[in-house]
Amino acid sequence: LLLTLLFATILFRVTGQTDDESPGQRAMREGSYEQALAYFTQQAAQEKAENNQEGFMKCQLMICQSYIGMGNFEEGAQTAQSILSYAGDTKGQEPLEAAALGLFGEAQLNLGRNDLALENLRKAEQLYGDEQSEGLAECLEDLGITYWNNGNAELAIQYHERALQIREELFGEDALLVGDSYNNMGLVDVEENPYLAATNFQRALSIYEKKLGENHPKVAFSLNNIALAQSKLGNFLDAIRQLQRAQGIWDSQYEGDHPNKAFTISNIGRTYQEMGSTDEAMTQQKEALQMYKRIYGPKHPEVANTHFIIASLYGNQDNWKEAVTQYQEAVYANLFNQEFEDVYELPELRDYYNADILQSALWKKAEALENLHLSKSLKPKHLSMALATVAKCDSLITQIRQLRLNDSDKLRLARQAKEIYEKGITLALDLARQPFAKSKYYEQAFSFSERSKSAVLLEAIAETAAKGFAGIPQGLLNTEDSLKDEISYLRQKLAAQSTDTEEQAWKERLFVVQSAYREFIAELESSYPRYFDLKYQSQTAGVSDLQSTLGDDEAVLSYFEGDSNIYLFYIDKKELKVITKDKDKEYLRQIVGLRNTITFKADEIFEQVSRRLYSELVPAIPKSISSLLIIPDGALATIPFEAIRSVTKGDEQGRFLIEDYTISYDYSATLHLSRLKEEKAQQAQQEVLLLAPVSFEPEQKLSTLTASAAEVEELKYLFKGQGWTVAEQIEERATEASVKSANLADYRYMHLATHGIVHESEPELSCIFLRKGQDDDGSLYAGELYNLKIDAELVTLSACETGLGKIAKGEGIVGLSRALLYAGAKNLIVSLWQVADQSTAELMIQFYQTHLTDTESSTLSASLREAKLKMLKSEDYAHPYYWAPFILVGK
Repeated sequence: LLLTLLFATILFRVTGQTDDESPGQRAMREGSYEQALAYFTQQAAQEKAENNQEGFMKCQLMICQSYIGMGNFEEGAQTAQSILSYAGDTKGQEPLEAAALGLFGEAQLNLGRNDLALENLRKAEQLYGDEQSEGLAECLEDLGITYWNNGNAELAIQYHERALQIREELFGEDALLVGDSYNNMGLVDVEENPYLAATNFQRALSIYEKKLGENHPKVAFSLNNIALAQSKLGNFLDAIRQLQRAQGIWDSQYEGDHPNKAFTISNIGRTYQEMGSTDEAMTQQKEALQMYKRIYGPKHPEVANTHFIIASLYGNQDNWKEAVTQYQEAVYANLFNQEFEDVYELPELRDYYNADILQSALWKKAEALENLHLSKSLKPKHLSMALATVAKCDSLITQIRQLRLNDSDKLRLARQAKEIYEKGITLALDLARQPFAKSKYYEQAFSFSERSKSAVLLEAIAETAAKGFAGIPQGLLNTEDSLKDEISYLRQKLAAQSTDTEEQAWKERLFVVQSAYREFIAELESSYPRYFDLKYQSQTAGVSDLQSTLGDDEAVLSYFEGDSNIYLFYIDKKELKVITKDKDKEYLRQIVGLRNTITFKADEIFEQVSRRLYSELVPAIPKSISSLLIIPDGALATIPFEAIRSVTKGDEQGRFLIEDYTISYDYSATLHLSRLKEEKAQQAQQEVLLLAPVSFEPEQKLSTLTASAAEVEELKYLFKGQGWTVAEQIEERATEASVKSANLADYRYMHLATHGIVHESEPELSCIFLRKGQDDDGSLYAGELYNLKIDAELVTLSACETGLGKIAKGEGIVGLSRALLYAGAKNLIVSLWQVADQSTAELMIQFYQTHLTDTESSTLSASLREAKLKMLKSEDYAHPYYWAPFILVGK
C-alpha cells in the first residue's frame, strides 16, 4: 500500500531549552502550540504598537510555526504569505524572506501541494546560499521530503544527509533537529530497507525521549515510524503497541480532530490489515477517513490514500463492486479540480496532488474491474473499462517520468510500471478471445510490452537528440559535459572503498554538483522550449511500424517476462502471433544453466537444458524466415539464443538456431526503429579505430592479451586493404586519456580488444581496462562512457562479459552496452561470458573479413553469423563456448 506519510513534515523549529527562552518558545518546544500561538499573537500586537516592524515579523514567523504545529496549514500558509509580502517590499530582508518561503513551502507540502512546496523551497534554498545555518538545514530537510513525495528517493536521501551534517556541526550529534533528520531518512528507506529505517527511527526516539521526555509530539512521530518499520518486518503486535502509545500522546496533546491523530488511526488499521484482521482494519480506516475529511474536506492526498486502503480491504472481502467505487473515490480525491458522476469515468491527467497515489489508484481500479468481471459479472464491459484504465495509467507513467531526476528513481518507476504493463497485456489477451477483435487486442498487448522496455534509455537518447535539434549553443553543451563528467567521477569515488572522511567529502561535493546540474537542465528546458518538447516525446513503435521495416525473410521475437508467465510476440511482415507460456519454478535455473553448461562444457546437461528452453522460448517459425531480431526481457538478455538447440522430429542431435537463422538483438522495437532511421541518414565515413592495450600494470591484476596484438594487426591490414583510414592505439598508446581526447565521432567502426568487467551491484563501476596515464587510472568506467561522443556504425568490445550488467526489471541490462548506446553507438558486438583470447581473435578476424569482402553478407548480423558458422565447423572451436558469447545488438 502506498503511504505518503506527509505529516513527518511538521517540524519543530527549536533546538532545545536556552537560558533566555521565552514562554512562547518553551511552549513551542513542549509541543503546546495553542499556548505558543497565544503568546506570540500577544507579543506581535505589542511589537506593532511600539512600531517595531522587525520584532513584529519575527513574531509572525513564530505564529506561522504555531499554526503548522497545530495542523492548521491554511492559516500557516496565509501567515507566511503576509510575511513574504512585507519582505518582498523591504530591502535587506533576505533572511526573513528565506524563512517565510520555507514555512510557506512546508504548509503547502502538508496541504498536498507538492508542486507549490517545491517551487518555494527551492527559492528559499537559493536565498540561504552556501553558508551553513539552521534555516538552510530546515529548508534542505523539507526539500528532501518534497522530493521523496514525488518519487525521488535518492535525491531525498542526499538532502536529508546534507541537513543532518549541518545540524550535527551546529548543534552536536544529540540535538533535537538531528533526530528530525534521522526520522526523515528512515522514512525514505522504510519500504526497501526496513532494518536500516528502524535503526534511524530508534536513534530519533532516543534523542527525543532524552531531551523532551516521553509525552512529546516528536516522540509520537518516532513511535509511528517505528511501528511502520516493525510492520514491514512482520512484527505486527509490537507495531500495534507503538501506535497505541503514540495515540495516547496525541490525545493528551490535542483536543478534537488533528491530522496526526488520523494518521495514527490509519496506521493502526493498516497494521491490522497486514495481520489479516480485515474487519478491525476497516473500522480504523473509516474512522481515519472521516477525520481527514473533517480536517481537509473531500480532496487531499491523505483522503485519497485512505480511500485507496479501504478499497483494498473491500477487495480482501471479494466485494469488488465496492472496491471499484472506493478506488474511484481515491482517484478523484487526489484531483483538486475534477469531480466524477459515474464510477466508470476516467479522469483528465491534470491538477493532481500526488502522481504516485493517482497511478496506484488507477492501476488497482483496473485490477478490481477485472476481478469484478471474473467473480460475478462476466461482462466484457468491465474488462474493456479495466483495459482503458490501464491505458490511462500508462499515460500517467509518461508524466511521472518527467518528475524523476535520478536514474535510480527512474529505474524504480520502471519496476513499478512493469507490473502495470503486465496487467495491460493480460487484459488485452483476455479481450482478444472475442470474435473479430483478436488483431486489435494483440496489437495493444504488444504496445504494453513495448512500453515496458528500456524507457529510461530511450528517454536519455531522446534527450541527447533533442539538444541537437533545439539549437542549444555549444558553450552550454560544454558546460553540461563538464558537470556530467564531474558527477561521474564523484559517483565512482563514492562507489569505491574510501574512508569515512573521504566519503563525506565526496558526498558534499556530489550534492553541490548535482544541484548545479539540475538547475542547469531546468534553465535549458525553460530557455529552449523545443528541447523540452522533444525530450519528452513518447512515441512507441507499433506492430505496423515494425512490419513496414521487415523483409519477407525477417521476423521479430519480442519477450515479456511476467511474474508467472512468459509472453512471446512473434511478428513478421504479414502477421502477429502472441504465445503465453507458464514460467515454472525452474525457469531461472534453466537460464543460468544454459550459460553455465556452455562455459563449463557440461555437454550432456547442456543438451537437456537447451532443448527445454527451445520448447519454451522458440515458436513455430515459417520456413520463409531466415533472420530473427530478438528483443529479450529480464534474464533472457543474458543468454545467446544462437546456442539453443532445436527440437526436431527425426533429428536426435538437433540444430543450433545459428545454423538456421541470422540473429541480432535489441533493447526494444522502438530503439531498433530509431536506429534504422539514424543509419539511413549516417555518412559512410571510412575510418576505424583499433585499440589493444595488450598488457597491463601489475596493480590492475589482469592477464596479458597476447592474441589481441595479432588480432588488431590483422584487422589493420584488412581495413587498409579496403581503402579505410586506420587509427591505431596499441600497447602503451592505448591509454584512457587517448580514448577520451580522440574525436570519436569521426570513426565509423571502433574495435576495442581488451579486458572488461561488469559490476552488477554497482553498474557505474563496470569498466573497460586500458593503459594508465599520468592523470588517470586506466579504467574507463560506464559513467565515463555515457559522456563520450560516438557516432559509430559499430562498436566492438572484444572483451569479457561486456554484454552483461545489472538486470533492472522493466529496463533491461544496465551496464557497458547501455552506456555505449547512449554515447551514440548504432550497433554493438559484446560478450556474455569470459572469452578465450585466441578464439576471440579468430572470430573477430573472420567477422571483419567477411563483412568487408563478402557482398552476400552485407549486414553486420549476417557477417557475424558466417564467422560463427565457420568456427562451428572447425576442429578446435566448434564448441559454443568459443563462438556463442559474442552477440550483435543492432542489425
